Amino acid sequence: MKPRSPNATAPHARRAPAAGADERRRAVDEALRDALADDRFIALDLAAAMRHAVFPGGQRWRPLATLAAAELAGAAWEDALSAAAAVELVHCSSLVFDDLPAMDDARTRRGLPAVHVRYGGGTAILAGLGLLTTAFGLVARAPRPRRAVALASHYLGPVGLLTGQALDLASPLPPAEPRLRADASAREVRLRKTSALVQLALRLGALHGGVTREQDRALSRFGREIGHAYQCVDDLKDAAEDAGHPASARQPQWTHLRRAEQCLRRGTDALCAAFPDSPARRQMLAFAGQLGGALLAACGEPATRAAAP
Repeated sequence: MKPRSPNATAPHARRAPAAGADERRRAVDEALRDALADDRFIALDLAAAMRHAVFPGGQRWRPLATLAAAELAGAAWEDALSAAAAVELVHCSSLVFDDLPAMDDARTRRGLPAVHVRYGGGTAILAGLGLLTTAFGLVARAPRPRRAVALASHYLGPVGLLTGQALDLASPLPPAEPRLRADASAREVRLRKTSALVQLALRLGALHGGVTREQDRALSRFGREIGHAYQCVDDLKDAAEDAGHPASARQPQWTHLRRAEQCLRRGTDALCAAFPDSPARRQMLAFAGQLGGALLAACGEPATRAAAP
């Protein structure tokens, strides 16, 4: 990827100070509403099911990462809102598919009935496909659309998220078994299902500015490691809920914790080596620090022990 010309004026240099996470989250939600607004030619149940999958939504941290990556690359975060919305639509579509009876067979999602419970299995499948195809339309609005679509196809297709889901389905462990597996297959599932989407989020954002090849690789490494760590945090929380006690009480969980900490360190080291200090880089590192605090909290330790990278 070509770096931005040193003589070019970054768009955000003429703007107000960087918006906070809440303002950006609201902007992402507005972009999502815009993406799903035109339902004149969509069956009513399908349109409603697609919205049900997206709203009210979670923390939206993946699209926020897209916006931060755009700033890290020298662009204005507002310029990457379509890409950020695309990332969230992909994430929501993956949750619709995950919840299906043939997959995880989940009845609820974010405290509400899962899409297939509310609207039926067939409509849920169509809603997931609708979100995914809408996302590709938004990806194609990126400054380098062919590159953007190629990245999305790579991370979401058979070598990325789809294979992660296939490996998860092929797991010899039934859903009731402990979640904290440490074998190579489990690691591959985390990398393909979770890390792939984080890598896509960051690299799509960077397309709106200019980064060197080395910086692009660093963003990819950061996304890979942060995605793996995030899934470890999620697994630790789920294991603690299942067991009814902090995850640190058992050796497999402790091993899981150490692995996640190592991922965080490798990811932040790669980012700091490739990018100079800036508000956008500090925002990325702050998220890694929040993951570190979440790790300790999942293990019953005071969050103040989590050192920011």
